[in-house]
Amino acid sequence: MENLILTSTDLLAETIRKVIREEDNERKAKENELSYSKLQAAKRLNRSHTTISRYIERGIIKVTQDNRILESEIQKLLTSKH
Repeated sequence: MENLILTSTDLLAETIRKVIREEDNERKAKENELSYSKLQAAKRLNRSHTTISRYIERGIIKVTQDNRILESEIQKLLTSKH
């Protein structure tokens, strides 16, 4: 069963602008976030370079397109049980 949502053109346009602004803000925040190489992350987490590589392979740690590890990923790992 499909849902039908009625809205005005203005409300739809404002909603789209809001989503785009939120995405831009998230992107800018990530651009300004600290990032680490695998070796730097290993030292920060007191783990081996090999362990960090395994975490990346298993999807436990996500990396950026240029193979950097963001501080937010470090924080997720520190608060999880790995």
